[in-house]
Amino acid sequence: MQTIRFILQVTILLISPFQLVKAENVIISEIMADNESIIQDGHGNYSDWIEIKNPNPINFNLTGYFLTDDQSNLRKWIFPDQTIIGPNGYLIIFATGQEEPNHTDPQGNPHTNFSLKSEGEYLALIGPDGEEAIQQFSTHYPPIPKDISYNKSGYFLEPSPGGPNKGEPVQGFVKDTKFSVDRGIYHEPFKLNIVSETEGCSIYYTMDGSVPDPSNGKAFIEPVSISSTAIVRAAAFKDDFAPTNIDTHSYIFPQSTLKQPNVGPGLPRSWAGKPADYEMDPEIVNDPNYSDKIITALEAFPSLSIAIKQEDFYGSKGLYQNPKSQGDGWERSVSVEFIPNNENEDEFQIDSGMRIQGGSSRNPDIPKHSFSLRFRKEYGNAKLRHPLFKNSPYGISAVEEFDYLQLRGGFNFGWTHRHYYQAKHAQYNRDQFANDLFLDMGNIGVHGRWTHLYINGLYWGVYHIHERPDADYMEAYFGTSSKPYDAINSNSA
Repeated sequence: MQTIRFILQVTILLISPFQLVKAENVIISEIMADNESIIQDGHGNYSDWIEIKNPNPINFNLTGYFLTDDQSNLRKWIFPDQTIIGPNGYLIIFATGQEEPNHTDPQGNPHTNFSLKSEGEYLALIGPDGEEAIQQFSTHYPPIPKDISYNKSGYFLEPSPGGPNKGEPVQGFVKDTKFSVDRGIYHEPFKLNIVSETEGCSIYYTMDGSVPDPSNGKAFIEPVSISSTAIVRAAAFKDDFAPTNIDTHSYIFPQSTLKQPNVGPGLPRSWAGKPADYEMDPEIVNDPNYSDKIITALEAFPSLSIAIKQEDFYGSKGLYQNPKSQGDGWERSVSVEFIPNNENEDEFQIDSGMRIQGGSSRNPDIPKHSFSLRFRKEYGNAKLRHPLFKNSPYGISAVEEFDYLQLRGGFNFGWTHRHYYQAKHAQYNRDQFANDLFLDMGNIGVHGRWTHLYINGLYWGVYHIHERPDADYMEAYFGTSSKPYDAINSNSA
């Protein structure tokens, strides 16, 4: 009888007919305190979550166990009866602060009566006696960034709710880089300093549009002299830490734009088999009728600066060497900076995708192609959020969130097209003028404006930036329809 009682008082696992092993307790294997897009609960919400792992090869019953975020109340939330985790399995509990005890969502997921604080707090798994901490984060777990998970090994950049942890954990995050001079229009040289508050980190930067890292670019040792148009991209790194995001700042010197060479180091001499053309036309720049007006003209519109890996733009698989290529396979990652031309508008920087846009304007004979900017979560932000267009006086208000933006080169009535057909003289204002009239009469039309475009610091000309009138545009202005919107174009571009 004593032997039988002893066996009943301990938890055992039968591994084989000849071996008895004591069961291991379950553990908190992963938590997320700021879930924006990783996993939805059964109500369709992105909620905080706690993952429990069963390290045993048989079921584990969590009946009577507790979770708590309050060290003075270890029995704050009790697991529902018959909460079973399968062999070597995982259980997700959503921490949503439910008032209803033992709340489960339509998918059967349990929900706690507390939520998790992203800045860090006490969290513990308590045994059935209501007193023993099986596992605890004491005095608190550290701050956890958005869509990042954590356990006692560190942070996981690729969360894995309901499964084994992915990748090696990092021990922290390098603090963002700070530039001593903000992006903008400049006329006098300056020294640029770049710092991060993380001790022992190394900063790398590039000035060719590419992404900086320890294998690409220069280590930042001393302030960099900036005296002509330049795009500086920087990131900070430290062993066992997640690096910073890439900060991009464009410094536009209009005077250097006038001297832009037609060929230069690292620039191809041809685009899709046609002669490349980088310089501003000397007959305009040197004409006394225009020479003293060009700087003023370059500051009359806002500037849009694109940073892109040289190979992605000029290389054999680059956009400008393959202007007729279309589709997702011909979208490239870029940084986009908007530099306003007045103090009443804010700047922005966003990472996005970019591809060649249009129909006939893709012709390699045309040296100025149009572009489409595609804002997706894979680049950083799912949408551009910025009041880019002003409202019409009588029409519908302009939206301030965008999935796409078009950069139209002015093909049909631009200077590049007047030698072919349709226009004897460049007439850039036609399309937007018609749209503005339509909007001002209280109708629905495409909002747009003019901008000067720079590609990796090279002036690319005047572009018409406007909304893309597609199904997303319709949903933005008129809301979700019970029937999907159809958008018809002259082709599939």
